[in-house]
Amino acid sequence: TNKRYFYKITAVDFGKKESLPSNPGSDLILPSAQLVSPSNLSKFTAPFRFEWSKVDSAVAYKVFIGNAPFSDIIWESQKVKENEVNYNGANFISTKVYYWWVGAFSREKIIVDNTELEPKINSFSQVGSFIGE
Repeated sequence: TNKRYFYKITAVDFGKKESLPSNPGSDLILPSAQLVSPSNLSKFTAPFRFEWSKVDSAVAYKVFIGNAPFSDIIWESQKVKENEVNYNGANFISTKVYYWWVGAFSREKIIVDNTELEPKINSFSQVGSFIGE
C-alpha cells in the first residue's frame, strides 16, 4: 500500500504475435479506510450518517450498503471527498442486519486515447454491520 506501480499492456493474437507495449500507466495502491460509525451490530437510527478514517492520497470515497458482506448492494453513495456521507435511501427494516463498506479512489479521472474514463476503486475497507431501527 501507498506505493505507486507502473505497468504497460500488450496484446497477443491467436498466432502468438505480440503488439508493441502501451504507454506506461501507473496507479497508487491505497490502504483500507477504517470504519468509524455506525459501529458493528449497533442500532442505527436517523440521521443516518456513515463515517470512516481518511486514507492518505485518496481523492474520493464511495459508501456501499448491502444485504450481505460485499454483495447484494441495496445502496451506494455518490463519490464524496469527505470521510462521511449521509444516507438518503429507503428506510431500513427494523431488527434487520445490514452491511456497509467504503471504497477509496486514488484518481479523479483516467485519460486513455483522449477519452476520459471513470476510475476504479483502489481499496475497500473491511465490512461493518448495523441493525435497522
